[in-house]
Amino acid sequence: MSVGQELLARGPARITRMAWLNGGLYPDLHRPVPIQRLLHGPLGPLLAPLTTERRFAATLRAVLGRPIHDEDVRDLWAAASRANGHRLAPRLLRYIDERRRHAARWTSALEGFPGPTLFVWGPADPISGAHVLTRIRARMPEAQVMELAGPPSVGHYPQLEDPETVAAALTGFLAA
Repeated sequence: MSVGQELLARGPARITRMAWLNGGLYPDLHRPVPIQRLLHGPLGPLLAPLTTERRFAATLRAVLGRPIHDEDVRDLWAAASRANGHRLAPRLLRYIDERRRHAARWTSALEGFPGPTLFVWGPADPISGAHVLTRIRARMPEAQVMELAGPPSVGHYPQLEDPETVAAALTGFLAA
């Protein structure tokens, strides 16, 4: 999200259309889960090495609206923990501060974009779900919104929870 919003702020004329999946587009609406708050805080560097596959899986599943296969969870953990990558979480969570610092500029660029816009959104996301979708609809009424309401509803990772629908929506939108 942060990279996309920065690119949009730097060169909106270079972007012909934009599509977004769940994320913290609005810092004031971002609701990090407890472990994100802990890892983002001063104890983060001490806590990050204690992350296990089991804790990772529990945190991941808590932000999903639909179950995903255990094999997918294992693959995600393997990717996140490769070369002790999970220990970088405190540094990666600096995006929270960056979003706050650039909020006005990034929000203005997002909301002022005149081109075609699509949001493929999982409303069951506790971090950036239905509460963000409400603002998107109010501030960008011309945007296309695909709410993945289910049943069951989709959460924070639409691309994992309903990959076929997300792929079809993005393919159709980008081909238009």
